[in-house]
Amino acid sequence: MECIDNIIRAAYSALIDFEKRAEVNREAMVAVGNAVRFLVADLESAKGLIKV
Repeated sequence: MECIDNIIRAAYSALIDFEKRAEVNREAMVAVGNAVRFLVADLESAKGLIKV
């Protein structure tokens, strides 16, 4: 589970870094933001399925 948490933290960190870049256009930021949110939602769901 810690591994999944690390992936989630890294995804959010990458999203924040991406959004800070002034040269990135709005459509790209929305697309990447949505992709990260879907990834995190899938990972959170997977955590519930993993039996330790």
